[in-house]
Amino acid sequence: MKIGLKLWSTNKNYINPAIEAYKNDFYDYIELFYVPGSLDSLSLWKNIEIPFIIHAPHTTAGLNPASLSQFDSNLKLAKESFQFAEALKADFVIFHPGMAGVPQETVRQIRSFGDTSKMLIENKPYHSIAEPNLLCRGSTPEEFKYILAETNASFCLDMGHAICAANSLGRDKLEFIDEFISLGPKMFHLSDNDLNSPIDAHFNFGQGNYPLKLLFNKIPSDSMLSIETNKAYPDSLRDFEADVLYLRQLGEKIQ
Repeated sequence: MKIGLKLWSTNKNYINPAIEAYKNDFYDYIELFYVPGSLDSLSLWKNIEIPFIIHAPHTTAGLNPASLSQFDSNLKLAKESFQFAEALKADFVIFHPGMAGVPQETVRQIRSFGDTSKMLIENKPYHSIAEPNLLCRGSTPEEFKYILAETNASFCLDMGHAICAANSLGRDKLEFIDEFISLGPKMFHLSDNDLNSPIDAHFNFGQGNYPLKLLFNKIPSDSMLSIETNKAYPDSLRDFEADVLYLRQLGEKIQ
């Protein structure tokens, strides 16, 4: 299993700690979230000889593929995300399906962003964190199956998002995750949280009550897994390193 460190393009303070943690075999790639307006940081990340996956901005950061009125700005942000991917030789760019709107618009816009074979689409909770009255696209296996089929993109399964959506919809959490896994995700996101919460969080492992061993064992051993947990220290990744060690104690999929 390949383990990923999640960082933002503005996290210049973590560049040296990330290099050190990579040298010490804590992870295999960086999943870099592109913060709009931070193209000038690209030269710094290019100096790091570590594999990358790029995460395009999500709705809160300005990219909402379900919104027709935002199409022009969405296209611009998608193009900039692919600039990062090309410069950093990243194999994939992750996109969220957006909020409100309709899945047909999500599909239309994602197709327009570029080569969908280089895209991973990530499932979402049912409710928006920032605006609980807004519903997220791609929150159910049924809708997600449609989005994948129509875009021919690959799939990033965020297990926390799936649990949150199952809580909102009153569905069995583990069965819900199994339905998503049946769609063949290539990549996974994992963090901890309150098992009964419909609101996404990024607790460090052991700070919530997710059945982490059970969830971890559902992930195929040839997958990519980005650890999406909080970082409390501005000059250190020791909480991330502790999360990696936590996972290593759960099984033999990572060493």
